[in-house]
Amino acid sequence: MRFRTILLTLFTISAAFAQAPSATTPYALTISAPITTTTAGKPVELQITLENTSHQELTIVKSRATTLGELTYDIAVVTTAGGPVVLTPYGRALHGQSTNPPIVIRSSPREVTLKPHEKVVDTVLLNKIYDLTPGSYIVRVRKVQATNDPGPNIVSNTVQLTILSN
Repeated sequence: MRFRTILLTLFTISAAFAQAPSATTPYALTISAPITTTTAGKPVELQITLENTSHQELTIVKSRATTLGELTYDIAVVTTAGGPVVLTPYGRALHGQSTNPPIVIRSSPREVTLKPHEKVVDTVLLNKIYDLTPGSYIVRVRKVQATNDPGPNIVSNTVQLTILSN
């Protein structure tokens, strides 16, 4: 039963991030968490790696801040049962929702040219965006291409996290 629930959750996340059929994407997007089990209140870091998997140089648009990967990528976190996770005030502002007091998020995008098989790595503090109370979560990331950024949207693998009580 638990396997079925996880499988259903992964399917739901995949459907939410579905992309139109296209030629092989010239990028690979991989996420990892240095620590997958931690206690509530401790920083939960996610590393996001984007690799040029083609045989030619490619240009992407990304934030200048490598420690604010949430400015470049769309990060989705759900419970292992597929339920929503509450956003923090910063997370609400990041997703365009109003906050009180108002939070303004500014990004400084730039173009980055990647040689074949070159990678860029960004990090995200997930609990800065989501209220990660004790429980189990599934994380997936996608890179939404900007209007001047060629190529399809790219979807990452998933990572499962467990947050324990203090």
